[in-house]
Amino acid sequence: MAKGGSRGGGGKSRSRAATGTAPSNGGDLAVRLPDMRSVPKRVPSNVQGMVVFDIVKFTTTITTAVGRITETNFNVGLSSHPQSASWIALFDQWTIPQFSVYFESQMPPGLTAAPAVLYTALDFDNSTSLGSVTAIQDYSTCGSRPMTPQTSFVRSVRPCCKSALAGSSIVNAGLERLWVDSAQSGIGFFGIRSIATATATPYNISAVVTVWYAFRNQI
Repeated sequence: MAKGGSRGGGGKSRSRAATGTAPSNGGDLAVRLPDMRSVPKRVPSNVQGMVVFDIVKFTTTITTAVGRITETNFNVGLSSHPQSASWIALFDQWTIPQFSVYFESQMPPGLTAAPAVLYTALDFDNSTSLGSVTAIQDYSTCGSRPMTPQTSFVRSVRPCCKSALAGSSIVNAGLERLWVDSAQSGIGFFGIRSIATATATPYNISAVVTVWYAFRNQI
């Protein structure tokens, strides 16, 4: 019995070795076909009034500079969407419930120069340049990271847009999260700020912007 057990153990060992020569990704193999039973059996009576979402990503490159800061601020609107004309033709109103920026250092490994420090902050009503690290540090939402090789992090915001206030002579004095007429695709939603400190050797920081759009009132 012991001898037979030994042969069985040896067989299992050979099986594992054989499997090791043909690697596979268990996570990919776990992906299943779509469940066809999930197809709706009926159309909702209020389908024209339902909110439709769309997610868009685009990448911006921040290049550090010698002897000066590099400031890059983010606000987005419907005009930022690559298929904005198609959405305008389909829906009467739009908004942006959320957007994020994923920052990732492209600093080459082994570079001996000191890395840039990237300061970021949330700003709900402005994206004009601040011009200094001291200015962005004044924001209560300010955070900083040395952008060493492979360093990455995300900042997210539930953005606002500027609006007029009744009785005020100041244009865009209000600050709101609201639906916007699709005819006004250039309205900006604020916002995420960033300032990279100067470096002895310039290098890139990738900034991937992800925008969640919402649309309603189908035309």
